[in-house]
This record gives sequence, C-alpha cells and structure tokens, in this order.
Amino acid sequence: MADFRIMIIDDDPTRKEKYEAVLKANYELIFITKASDIIQIDSERVHAYLVDVILDDWDNELPQDATEKSLSYILGKIKQQCSECPVFLISNLHHQNSGQYDQSISELFRPAFKYHINHFFAWSEFSESKQSVIGTIDLQLRKHFSRSALFVKPDDPVIILHLSDLQFGDPETSDSAFLSEKTIAKELRKQELIPDIVVFSGDISYRSHSEEYERAHNWILDLFKAFSPNGTFQGDRALLVPGNHDVNIQLGLSGLLGYNFKTDKPNMKGKDFKDYSEYGFVPFMKFAARLTENQRWSYFDNKLNLVLDNFLHLGLRFYLLNSCSEFEQSEINRAGVDESSMTNLSTHTVIKEPEHVFSIAVSHHGPSWQYQPRKEKSIENWPKVAKFLENVDCGLYLHGHVHACDARLYGAGNSIKNMLLVKAGTPHLKPGSREEDEPRGFNIIKLIRNNGLVIAIQYYKVNMIKSTITIETAVEYKTN
Repeated sequence: MADFRIMIIDDDPTRKEKYEAVLKANYELIFITKASDIIQIDSERVHAYLVDVILDDWDNELPQDATEKSLSYILGKIKQQCSECPVFLISNLHHQNSGQYDQSISELFRPAFKYHINHFFAWSEFSESKQSVIGTIDLQLRKHFSRSALFVKPDDPVIILHLSDLQFGDPETSDSAFLSEKTIAKELRKQELIPDIVVFSGDISYRSHSEEYERAHNWILDLFKAFSPNGTFQGDRALLVPGNHDVNIQLGLSGLLGYNFKTDKPNMKGKDFKDYSEYGFVPFMKFAARLTENQRWSYFDNKLNLVLDNFLHLGLRFYLLNSCSEFEQSEINRAGVDESSMTNLSTHTVIKEPEHVFSIAVSHHGPSWQYQPRKEKSIENWPKVAKFLENVDCGLYLHGHVHACDARLYGAGNSIKNMLLVKAGTPHLKPGSREEDEPRGFNIIKLIRNNGLVIAIQYYKVNMIKSTITIETAVEYKTN
C-alpha cells in the first residue's frame, strides 16, 4: 500500500494517463477533472495536492459562494481543509512568457494567502524526468510528515523508554545520578529492553537556561549512542514536551518591563503590559528543534501542541500536549492544555492510515492521582482534555511532574475506556523530592503487537536506589 495519497486537480482529463504513468506506482491518486467535483476537497483526506495553474475554463462553473478565480479559490479550499499539507503546482506554461500564467501565479503571493507551495513543475518534466519528479515529491512529503526510518517487524514489540524531570541544573540532583545515562543503558541492554523510542515528559532543564539544555543535549546523545550498535543518534526517535521548569519565566514575563527613552531607564508597566508568554518557551524550542531535527519546534504554532506521525508506518501516532502554555502573571505555574489547540489537533488530517492507529498522548502535567501531594499541580481543565483523548481514541497517556512512577487504567467511572495512564519519576533528583520515600526512577513500556496492531501494553517500573537499578516484574494491560 502506498504511504501517501495525492489529489490531482487538472481541468484536462486527457492528462490522467500521463499522471498515472509517472506517479501511480508510488502514490495513491485522487483526480478532480471537473469544476463540479471541487467539493471533494472538503471530504477527501489526502497528504498533498498537485494543482494545474491554468484553470480559467472553470471560472464560470465555480460554486455561487466563489468570489475569486479558479486557482485562488481552489487553493483557499485546500488551506481550509489542510492548512499545512504540501501543494505542488504544474503548468505547460511554466518557464514560458505568458501574461495569463504570470497573472495566475501572482495571485498566490497576495498577503491574504499563505500557501504551502512546495514546488512548481513544468509539464515537460513529467515527460522527460519521471524519476526527478518522484524524487522531488517524495522528498517534500517525507520531510513534511517527518516519517521515521525506524523499522520494527509487525509481530515484534515496540519498546518505549519513558523519562521525565531530568532537571539539569537543579541543586537537588543526587550524587548517585552521575553518569546515569551509562547506568541506564547498561541495565536495559542486560535485560534486553533496548528502546525503539525515548519519550521525555517535560522538565528537562531547571531554569530553562542555555547551559542546562547543552548538558541535556549531550546527556541524551550519550544515552542514544550507548543503545545504538553503531554509536549513532537518530533525533526522530526522541519525543518531548515542555515542563514548567522548561519555561523561562524572565522571558515569559518580559512584557512587564518597559523602557523610558526620555530617562534612558527601564520601568515596570504594572497591569498595562503586552503578553510575551510565548517567549518563555524559546530556549526549550531551540533545544527541541536541535535535538529532534524537527523544525516544527522552531515555531509557536498551536502553542506547541503537536501531532506526530513519525511512526504511523508502525501503527502509532503521538499527541504532544503542552500543559504549561496557560501560565500567566498572576499564576506562573498554572497547568492546562489550550482548548483551541486541542480542537485543531482533533481535526488532524493525515490520511490513509493503517487499519488501526494506536494513539499515545504525552504531557508534563497529568490528572490528579489518588495519592498525589496537594501542592503539586494537575491539569485544571482535565475534563476537556479527557474528552479530547476520547475523541482521538487515546490508548496510552504518559506524563511526569510528580516524581513518582506508577500506572493505572483510566476508565472506571470515566468516559475513556481502557486508556493506560502512566506517570514517570525522576532519574536525577534526590529520593522523596515529591512523594515521601519515592526512589529515583523511570518507566519502560512495551507495546505488544500482532500483525502491526497493538494488542497489549506491558508496564515496567524501574527503581534507581543509589547506583543500583531494579526493574519490577511487568504488569500487562490488554487494549481494546
């Protein structure tokens, strides 16, 4: 089965055979050759669009609500349906002097439109450079959708190492945590629990300073290299979310500080200040983009709430939720997930999925646990987060913050059935830093698969007492 699905929009039906000759072996194709079929843009879910530039014959056949010419109207519909999907344009007038062509292309650069135009093809390329066309499209699609090169056989398990609250720079770091990356790797190799994916559920730094992230980056690289047989690091196998310690408070509240140009002195603005809270995430964003080599972390789009399909070919989808974006001047440590961002994620349109996708959500904060210390923050709008998780059929939820390891089914008396809720401890901070007598530790999660489908989850709690690592007997939970 083809990995990607492309919608081709061209008013000349005679070109269909040519498109198929070049693309059909690599992609699933959906064609629109009549203006009356443009409505399919709203219903067909695809990864990318290939659009003919000159569609003037359709101008008088567009729906009554159309106020623009065909090309602009179609690109607007595409933007509404899938704002981030790659768009490829094609024309037999490309590279030729044509007033009609120039006018059509100029429409794309009006300030009102921001399209993901990835490439302009000349029609001659489809006749003369088939492999070049496929290479260009494939490169853009795999780059955009960040597909991992990780391969696991359909009946083999996928192993996740779940770490949290590393907090590099924290004065409460245990002396026993020195060279912890070596200790962790050595024990997991011994137990044949080599992870395929490593999840960091927040608080990688202590104060969100660059030197702390530099230490974290080197530690993570050393950890991966200790697992890898050839000593290499694959950034797409590291997944992370920010924690409250990953917010640089000084930058986030910088809007409170003004500057008086008459006196050449700074001044406090009091209540009349501009919200610069997103700047508090800049150090973390730079770290995350560098570590994962995923440039989506370079932008504060959707308040750093992301859906990742790196592992869709393994039947896995990850929702990375930022539970710290709601912080404000009066309550810096407020925990919650932005509701408009969850709405955007719930309408995610990456298509032609495997028969069943197992969804995993990650955040720093989680819901309140029965024995959670009262001083510790939990997600304030958890009922709405739970509704979102139900909507995306989440089967596994990973979080940190409370510095304790545990797992339980979330379902009895709740709206979500058979979702496993897992919290991770800290491998670095001194025992009892949150819950009394709780040792340092982390989690191993093994996803048991049959023909590519996740049928069970095995949870391993890992305790770190001084320099000794103890892996408790796995507890298995069946999935739906």
